[in-house]
Amino acid sequence: MPYDTMDAELTLAAISEKAGQIRRKLVRDLGTLKRDGRWSAEEKERQAASLREEARAQLDRLGIDATKARDELSAWIDEKSVEVADVQTQLLDESRKQAAWERARKRLDLGDGLDSVISEAKAKKDRATLRALAEEYDTWARGREVPPATIRGALDAVNRAMAEVTPGTAGVAQRMRLKLAEQSQEVSDALTEGRAHITALGESPARLRRDELMADIEENGSGISITKGVVERRVPSRSGGDFGGQAA
Repeated sequence: MPYDTMDAELTLAAISEKAGQIRRKLVRDLGTLKRDGRWSAEEKERQAASLREEARAQLDRLGIDATKARDELSAWIDEKSVEVADVQTQLLDESRKQAAWERARKRLDLGDGLDSVISEAKAKKDRATLRALAEEYDTWARGREVPPATIRGALDAVNRAMAEVTPGTAGVAQRMRLKLAEQSQEVSDALTEGRAHITALGESPARLRRDELMADIEENGSGISITKGVVERRVPSRSGGDFGGQAA
């Protein structure tokens, strides 16, 4: 990672785990409160509401940190993505792109797979072909009634290939832009799930018991982990490695 974006990248990369820590701490604190015999039911509910509200506030602060980091990274990416070229160079690049698209289109028309066209262009560092695909494939594919989801996946593959073959700082910026989009979605999902979890804990006492059990299994169950609510047992192999398997 570039030195001048290091802090922002590290901040953004840590958000999802921090959101998970907030959720796990809330479950522990609510469980401890539930079993505390010093308080009446009314007082326990008041304290539980306070714990949930503090957890929400912590997630909100994480959201602010994530937005700040994302904005800093976006500004750096935008700055480094600018390519200065004279008019003659631009015209030459446009001419190369059009010729590259004609070659690629003929292959696609004949039934060659897009993956093979991308792989060949990436191996040759043929930016003209990749740029042509990025700009023209959507129209070509829609004309052949390719499903929108398939087109989006294809263009994502083209953009990733473009980022890999672009040299210098501009290439770093392109790769960072793709990574930032993925991280931003992960952060958004983590914060949304965290807030929904807090609400669920307030609405369902049974949810707290379930989450305590899952946390206990994950923390203390030998060879057991939890993935998206599913209990999994890691079965040691004779060679000493681990092979994942769903627990019986």
